[in-house]
Amino acid sequence: MPDSLDLARTMAWHRARLLMTVTALTGFGIIMVYSASAFRAARGGWEMDYAWNQLSWLGIAVVALVVMSRIPHRLWMNLRWPMLLSCYVLLALVLTPMGTRVNGANRWFRFGGFNVQPSELAKICMMVVMAAFLARIESGRPRFFRHVIPLCLAGGITVVLILVGPDFGTAALMGCAVGVVMLAGGVRIWQFFLLAAPALPAAAWYGYTKFEYINNRVHTWAAGEAYHTNNSMLA
Repeated sequence: MPDSLDLARTMAWHRARLLMTVTALTGFGIIMVYSASAFRAARGGWEMDYAWNQLSWLGIAVVALVVMSRIPHRLWMNLRWPMLLSCYVLLALVLTPMGTRVNGANRWFRFGGFNVQPSELAKICMMVVMAAFLARIESGRPRFFRHVIPLCLAGGITVVLILVGPDFGTAALMGCAVGVVMLAGGVRIWQFFLLAAPALPAAAWYGYTKFEYINNRVHTWAAGEAYHTNNSMLA
């Protein structure tokens, strides 16, 4: 009985820390949106226009959070394979004429006036799939060929499909999230870096050669020009 109480208290403590971290990051993000957009929004009439839009979506997200928290975790575990398959199908379909191409990128499905971005759904799907996979490892310690390699393949396919969009930022974020979940799930540091060591330089080179804005930022930095400083002052 004391062990059960200790576990419950530990879980409550971790949930509280996670909630505080998410709240802090969300609040900081809203402030940054307001800071960067207030001047431009004021030209249209109300300086809080962009920030209020984000706050509206935040309200929807909080409702979704409450609903999702009431779903038993075993249901999520049972849905892991359908979610993974759905993730791949949506990311592949958005690259076809079914997807909407904007500024040279296929990232959205458009239904009337409503847009859906599959890569955002993929973030949730991959976190659920990987957490469910790691939770089912009886020894608690993932094995390299039996567990780590399949996880990397699952995450890698998702990253590549997003990258083809092309959407380098979301692909990089997905790769980082996959790595964090793997480390939190017990993957050894040496196993992680054994796979990350060749992947990181390859991703950096791909971003540098295929995305003009990344290339420009590298060149302005190498030339000693304060690209980020100048733009942050303008914001």
